[in-house]
Amino acid sequence: MSLPSVSLILRLAACATLAAAALPAFAAGRAAPAEVQARYETERAACNAKPSPDERATCLRDAAAAREAALRGELELPAGTYGLNR
Repeated sequence: MSLPSVSLILRLAACATLAAAALPAFAAGRAAPAEVQARYETERAACNAKPSPDERATCLRDAAAAREAALRGELELPAGTYGLNR
């Protein structure tokens, strides 16, 4: 059985990091477009600090996808779902 590549592990870690960072910001309800844009710009700055071009590209792609999902209201969580994570 072969081990996953380092690149795959880094991409999965980047996705998990973005998801973990984005969910609390939008869990309270649908964010205003200005809030979504501000969050995106913060994430974009963090992405641009990544050392590897592959990491930067993946991070930027995920940040853009999270922004679009937030603008569509897809990152909303219904009230009371926080307790389901226990």
